[in-house]
Amino acid sequence: SRQPFSNNAVSDMFWPPSLYNYTTSSYWCWVQFGVEQKRDWARVNWGGTRLDSLTNVVFSNGLLDPWYTGGVLKDVGPSVVSVIIESGAHHIDLFFSNKLDPPDVKLAREVERTHITRWVREKAQREQRR
Repeated sequence: SRQPFSNNAVSDMFWPPSLYNYTTSSYWCWVQFGVEQKRDWARVNWGGTRLDSLTNVVFSNGLLDPWYTGGVLKDVGPSVVSVIIESGAHHIDLFFSNKLDPPDVKLAREVERTHITRWVREKAQREQRR
């Protein structure tokens, strides 16, 4: 099957985006698995780009991950932030830390920790005032 977005088809295992054909891909899914692709499923079910009602979310995206193009790549607001990891791939910031982690992965974890710590502290302060 072909993905509707990919990295570059040279240094990864994905086809170039120019080769993606929704009709062909849908047919392949039906023949191979007996399932019909739902082109707009993620957008419809997860709200697409309507992120203005979210709070306290960190979207992290590793630029070595071919899925990053479908991610949130810019801050939406003060409590909905995007962290870009140039040398990272899928979930690298969520793995256990390692002394060989690149500097941008370490920085991403620190940014995430800073935001989450602040959100927890703010919630605790609101609860104390009740």
